[in-house]
Amino acid sequence: MKYFKLILISTLGFVFTTSCEPDGNVFIDATDTLESGIVVRTLSLTGTAFDFFDVPAGELDVDFEIQAPEGDEVAEVRIFGDFQDNTFFDSEFNTNGTTAVDETLLQTIAASELTVGRFGFPTGNFSFTYQELLDALNLQNNLDTVFNSDQFVVRIEVELTDGRVFSNDGTNSPSLEDGFFLSPFRYFSTIVCPIVVTGDITIEFEDTFGDGWNGAAIVVVSDGEESSFTLDNGGSGSVTFSIPDAVATQSFSFSGGSFDEEVGYVITRVSDGRELASFSPSSDGPPDGPITLDTGTNPCVR
Repeated sequence: MKYFKLILISTLGFVFTTSCEPDGNVFIDATDTLESGIVVRTLSLTGTAFDFFDVPAGELDVDFEIQAPEGDEVAEVRIFGDFQDNTFFDSEFNTNGTTAVDETLLQTIAASELTVGRFGFPTGNFSFTYQELLDALNLQNNLDTVFNSDQFVVRIEVELTDGRVFSNDGTNSPSLEDGFFLSPFRYFSTIVCPIVVTGDITIEFEDTFGDGWNGAAIVVVSDGEESSFTLDNGGSGSVTFSIPDAVATQSFSFSGGSFDEEVGYVITRVSDGRELASFSPSSDGPPDGPITLDTGTNPCVR
């Protein structure tokens, strides 16, 4: 045992001494090259989606906090706007090509306009309506310019009193996309064209066991008004209901019950017989949550 310990100690000593010998690896002293950065923490964020059909209701609003090392002081904050065309290819419903704009300075916030937050750091706010962003970037809210899923991009740039500038370009400060220190330095508002179906809609129900949907239902919400449709008993059935033409917001969803593996459905628009959505009974059953409707029409045209 003593012999074993002696060998082990000798071996460890060898490893230790040899690991300290020069082996061609390069050692870099980064203490003279590192530069401190800042974090622009997002305190609150609203308006990440703009309804194409309701321009006045769209507004991006951001409360932020600037966290910088002691001794670094903010000179000003600049807010820029840009447009990201995410429908860069022509399709059946989108033929406007690519919309390109130049990034534009939207607002400058002087240090004197910032307030001290509860952690002792400067805090501020900026907000822009959907219409203000359209005007600033010389865009029109029509299908010749924008389309479903296109985005406005609003970027923060912070200049310190020593002339250093921080933003999301990766040259000076990190961009943190989630967590407590949410600091992306830029924010996106996505243009959405909510799919709405109107007129008479038929739901055909199926239950392979023949005892109804056992608590499952299809839930339709139109302008906040909720209706629930189910198969109370039996192996099949149908219901037809009407949705007014004036409806602006809408959702279809499946709410699960017991034995969902027995459940199937077909949702049809009566006016043209189009099948909007369907699900055949399977071992997993329909997924809980939104039902995507295939209207066969441009979602940005009503």
